[in-house]
Amino acid sequence: MNHVVTVAGGQVAGVRIGDVVHYRGIPYAEAPRFGVPVPAPRWAGVRDGSTDGPICPQPPSRLAKIMGAPPVVPEDEACLTLSVATQVVDSERPRPVMVWFHGGAYVVGAGSHDWYRPGALVTEGDVVVVNVNYRLGVFGYLRLDGISPGNLGVLDQMAALRWVAKNIGAFGGDPAQVTAFGESAGGHSVAAFMSTRASRGLLRRAILQSAHLGLGFMSVAAAERAGRAIRAALGSTDPLTASTAELLAAQEATTVKVAGRGGLNLAPLFGPIAGVAPLPEPGQTDIAKAVLSPEIDLLIGSTRDEMRAFFDSSSTVMRLRGLPVVGNAAFAGLTRTVTRRVFADPARALADAQAKGGASVYRYLFEWTPPRGGFGACHTIELPFVFGNEAAWRDSPMLGSAPWESIDALGRRIRRAWTRFARSGDPNGAEDPPWPKHAPGADVGMRFS
Repeated sequence: MNHVVTVAGGQVAGVRIGDVVHYRGIPYAEAPRFGVPVPAPRWAGVRDGSTDGPICPQPPSRLAKIMGAPPVVPEDEACLTLSVATQVVDSERPRPVMVWFHGGAYVVGAGSHDWYRPGALVTEGDVVVVNVNYRLGVFGYLRLDGISPGNLGVLDQMAALRWVAKNIGAFGGDPAQVTAFGESAGGHSVAAFMSTRASRGLLRRAILQSAHLGLGFMSVAAAERAGRAIRAALGSTDPLTASTAELLAAQEATTVKVAGRGGLNLAPLFGPIAGVAPLPEPGQTDIAKAVLSPEIDLLIGSTRDEMRAFFDSSSTVMRLRGLPVVGNAAFAGLTRTVTRRVFADPARALADAQAKGGASVYRYLFEWTPPRGGFGACHTIELPFVFGNEAAWRDSPMLGSAPWESIDALGRRIRRAWTRFARSGDPNGAEDPPWPKHAPGADVGMRFS
């Protein structure tokens, strides 16, 4: 069967895997180092869509001990590509579209990682899924006078959404039914879209998973301090001409310095900056106040033990870091407090604000934990359930000894809810427990355990 489609840049040939056709590595924009993205140029002939594009250069992930290490893949500053997965191209019955923005504290990750292969979402939910790669860390979020304005990663993501609006119909998707969904920094990015007029008409719905909303948007002053620290770490080397390795080394040196004693300051060094295009005015760093998009339906939640992914209560580790060893009870209290302040309470505040504005809002709490091993219901643990890719997730340390059958059973329920929400703004279905719509001040509407 011919799996060639025509988009703004030219023709792309997909590859069929089972019941899903994948179109990978499609350029949606291009940009020079520290430059604003512009639409990608046209290409000649039929582009091979069987291979992912490169990912943004990045350091190793600090969550590898939780999620497992991703495979080694090509890295390049020219990383503005996306992939589309669809069951069938059917112009008579356009399908809802879900656009995935990966997490990784704005410094690591890629939408093209195997973890996020969307085959289960596509086949079980009858949706079209788009996975986006965008610039990270110093390449995407540096703010430095005369060098980089900041928020380039946000502009990349917005360029991807504009590409979807213009081209997704060629893949059987409905540009009027687009749901942006993301986890951690990806969910935080979706909140950034919701705060700017530039997203109007590009989004109908949003799903925020474990977004660190409590850290807010960065202020211009904080972003400029980080930029000056990067420049100092580079010494006499010009950021415009520095090698990729030199920029990453400067980023790492600055990150270690900012993390402080024991490396316990976990706040991202980079991220969306309030008051820098396309985000709202300077000083509006509180996300619940910055975001008010009642035309965008919202599904939002977090995991019960988010900070277990970052904090280690091991006495050996604490002593090596030069920190006092605390008991299990004190450690548990610390993780609960930070989880609440960074994730749970701000999610509730945003849900309340959206509901008061008239949006259709649903909240959840992910509480599932493996029977043995693992790290509790930690940050990122819901991802295997959302994507259902056994080959990529079965050896993930955070899943402990849980058999895949039990993971997939809950995963199917979650995928039903996510794709129903993408279709109608309501995650409910007859075969699943009722999920009440969020009202301001109400508790979470659904607990997954």
